[in-house]
Amino acid sequence: MPKNLKRSWGCNMELEYEYSQTVSEKLHAIARRYIAGHGEESEPIYIWKIIRAARRLADNPNAGTPLSDLYDINIGFRYYYAGLGYYLFYYVDGDKLIIAELFNARDEELINLWEITTPVQRLIDSSEEEQS
Repeated sequence: MPKNLKRSWGCNMELEYEYSQTVSEKLHAIARRYIAGHGEESEPIYIWKIIRAARRLADNPNAGTPLSDLYDINIGFRYYYAGLGYYLFYYVDGDKLIIAELFNARDEELINLWEITTPVQRLIDSSEEEQS
């Protein structure tokens, strides 16, 4: 699993990006679980979804939602929905985009710590508001 993808991959990236040690370990664990359930020959689509999201963020680091939109603090962190229930938490450090954390929407930490709802939960909430 590459930790740092560079412009030489043919991507037109504004920034290089890298994963924190925590995110790297989580990606490896996701890949192991996926391969265990689907066999060695299968493509770990969850991993590719997350990598594509990281590439999109390298092209447009402002694509994510600033945490300052949720809280009255400005710490420079943003979060981005990568798909398949995964959120990337990241920040820009000079010419690098650092992906600091990766949460699955089912993680209690995501809901309790950050009070972030999933796209499905937002639909449910808006539906309930319309019925009131």
